[in-house]
Amino acid sequence: MLQIMKYFKKLLYNKSIFIIILCGLIYPEFIFSQDGAAINNTGSGVDPSAMLDVNSVSHGILFPRLTSAQRNALPLPANGLLIYNKDDNKFNYYNSSADEWYEIETAFVSFTTGALSPGGGISINATPNIPPDNSAILDIDDPSRGVLIPRKEGFISSPVQGLIFYNTS
Repeated sequence: MLQIMKYFKKLLYNKSIFIIILCGLIYPEFIFSQDGAAINNTGSGVDPSAMLDVNSVSHGILFPRLTSAQRNALPLPANGLLIYNKDDNKFNYYNSSADEWYEIETAFVSFTTGALSPGGGISINATPNIPPDNSAILDIDDPSRGVLIPRKEGFISSPVQGLIFYNTS
């Protein structure tokens, strides 16, 4: 009995192991493996390519929400750290080589059908709520950026008619 008590005393001192065990006991939907962690309500394991595998059909992920001042006060942020900036209402990520925070650019994507766009179409615009031109199935508009088409070296055997790509060779 004394050995068991010593074991639990050691366990309590090692907080990280204690927290992992506690999470596993209290929240069985957290599944930890050697390669990563899965958070889901199905009991499925971690995808081999993921360090964190979150899966839900009814919930999203809520990232840390900080003001610009709170973000700038973070001590030694990790390269690629992602936060939601409450001042700008945009996601920010940290680039350690430039020692700067960057906004993740936003674009409005809408699929509009009916009276606004007979026949349907997709609009990707820098300005929100712009329906696609009636004559277009895809309407891309940004005053400061262009469109990057797929790049491939060589040719595609049996391409579909109208396929566009940039041949890099």
